[in-house]
Amino acid sequence: MQYLPLLLFIFAAISSTHIVVGSSIFGPLRKYLMNYEENSFVIKKFKDMILCYQCCGYWIGVIYAFIFSPFLFEQNFIEFLLYTFLIFGPINSLFSDLIYRLKQYICEECG
Repeated sequence: MQYLPLLLFIFAAISSTHIVVGSSIFGPLRKYLMNYEENSFVIKKFKDMILCYQCCGYWIGVIYAFIFSPFLFEQNFIEFLLYTFLIFGPINSLFSDLIYRLKQYICEECG
């Protein structure tokens, strides 16, 4: 496995997670979904996903693993799925949440 594509994957996935969950770009979408009245299962889970760093991080990690798969993987399809759902999704979820918590801790110390 080459390291440069892996680093690009990690940085792109973590950055995308922060853009979706915490940036002003997706702020109107988050606000709209919070005020959306229908409480179907799918809408509720989507609301949870775009408000949670771990949830959003996992699924962005999975999606990016599919996008970056030609550059990261030289395995068969079963190994690719195992890496995608059991390694890259959780890794992005973990790092996204850790960076968010570190940012919160630093802001509390400064503020």
